[in-house]
Amino acid sequence: MAESKESIENVVVSVLRSKLFVPEKMCSVDYWNEPLTGELYKFSAVDLAYLMFELEKVYSIKINADLLKAHGFYSISAIVETIKLHVLTD
Repeated sequence: MAESKESIENVVVSVLRSKLFVPEKMCSVDYWNEPLTGELYKFSAVDLAYLMFELEKVYSIKINADLLKAHGFYSISAIVETIKLHVLTD
């Protein structure tokens, strides 16, 4: 499957909206650097784990600990970068 950064962004937003019920407005690029565990999104550790598992399932990948440490899973932007490193380098 040919992927681009834009298609990865679309999938991440789609999963946020469909699986975690994030409103469309909060998926705006204006909020992509906001921490998902902060005041805006208020995600729990369980929410973040669920999001990671859903994205691993979509892309048939296993996000390794080194990428999580280096790039994090704390914001939409960070998630896109982490997925991009897995998908575009495999």
